[in-house]
Amino acid sequence: MTIASTTVPWALDWLACYELWLMTGRWTGGGRHAGSQSAEATETTQ
Repeated sequence: MTIASTTVPWALDWLACYELWLMTGRWTGGGRHAGSQSAEATETTQ
């Protein structure tokens, strides 16, 4: 696998999520912050 087939698409996706977050204030990229609750627990409390 090359960087062009792995890292570049990931970076483009992340940048798109970041730009959307700047506009809306809501992160749509998934994942979780280190030390935070699990994704399932966070979804049920919101």
